[in-house]
Amino acid sequence: EAEAHEARGRYFRYEVKHPTIAQMADHFRERKIGFVVFTVDLERKHLEVEGRRRYIETILERIATGVVSIDSTGAVSTLNRAAMRLLDLAPSVVGQPASEVFEREDLQPFGALLRKAATGKVEPSAQEVALMRDDREFQLAAVATALRGTEGSDGLVLVVDDFTALSQAQKTAAWREVARRLA
Repeated sequence: EAEAHEARGRYFRYEVKHPTIAQMADHFRERKIGFVVFTVDLERKHLEVEGRRRYIETILERIATGVVSIDSTGAVSTLNRAAMRLLDLAPSVVGQPASEVFEREDLQPFGALLRKAATGKVEPSAQEVALMRDDREFQLAAVATALRGTEGSDGLVLVVDDFTALSQAQKTAAWREVARRLA
């Protein structure tokens, strides 16, 4: 029997160690501390991201250039004040399909620009668009760009700038030059 017990000990040598209550409490404390550190770090990162988001939103609201972003589903997701003013859009278009928003007759050139950008086959280039508002012509420059992420398309961004004053100044200068040559 002694030999059998010794043989079993050689082949089945393992010990089941049951942790003590103190060891379990230490282990639980370590896990709890790790969880608290993780939670604090996650909250800090969330605050950083939220701060960056507010910073970018503040910039977008303060610039004179219109910015419209379209998410990966094709819905308008961001629209700054300048874009609302330049394109005569209401804040309620956020969440609506861009294809519907830009099918309005005066906005169709922007819709075409967005569709072209969505293909991803063309480099972004500025396009001039003339709009009539209150019997006054506005000259806008627009660029649509596809936002590409690692998973494919993340959406589109349309940037619109009013260059009416510049265009009028160029026309005035051209007419002055014509008048000068005729004189």
